[in-house]
Amino acid sequence: MKRWMTTAAGALTLALGAPAAAQEPSREAQAADIAAQLVDKLRVLSDALGIDAPLLPSESLAAALAGAIPVLPEGDGRDWSSSFGFDFKTERATAGGLEAGAEGRRVFTDARSCVADGEIAEVVHFERFARGDIRGHRCVLSQGGDSDADDAWILVSRTFAEGPGGRLDADYAIAVVVTDDPGASRRMLEARLEQNVVVAGLLADYALELFVLNQTPSDPLTIDNFAERYARLQARMAEAAESFDAPAHAAGATRVP
Repeated sequence: MKRWMTTAAGALTLALGAPAAAQEPSREAQAADIAAQLVDKLRVLSDALGIDAPLLPSESLAAALAGAIPVLPEGDGRDWSSSFGFDFKTERATAGGLEAGAEGRRVFTDARSCVADGEIAEVVHFERFARGDIRGHRCVLSQGGDSDADDAWILVSRTFAEGPGGRLDADYAIAVVVTDDPGASRRMLEARLEQNVVVAGLLADYALELFVLNQTPSDPLTIDNFAERYARLQARMAEAAESFDAPAHAAGATRVP
């Protein structure tokens, strides 16, 4: 039976199956499956933006993800499971321009707005960025105690960008549940906090590069710089994969909705 949980950003739902009994899954196989689905999502975004650009190499992405998947310490026999979710959305301006009142504009000037009114979450990472007329922000939130999955802890990264001709949302989330122990769920996820912030940032930066190409197609500097920026993204991903300390292997299951 699956339990559904809405992330703090309100943009994704993560399916948490019943925690798995002890087994010995391959983190590498899990990471490869997640990477393949992420690349498919990025391909859909590229098509939606009308951009013909090389996608992130799934092998390098899988190597980085393998170091970001949370696991319990070796020898810990408790049941647990985790789930990844991700989405990339773009909106083009109509003849009348973009609709007013976008939540992302408020967050850009006030990081406290990462957390919606009445929402209980912690902002664990925040940054602003600007590329010509395009500007945006990235919020990474941590949240637990969902009414439908009390034992779970969630980390969600949401990146928002807006230019004269459209908007971009790039969302990434991971949830962990250790049966009857929400504190362990949180510690397990926080042990891989930095790694997941890095992976989410790499994915969002690639989506942003596609968005910039779409928004400024007549700017030769933008077009000429894409290959250079893409190469740097690949290098960053390889460096991340090498720098992540692989956690001690443990039993469990990772799912992607």
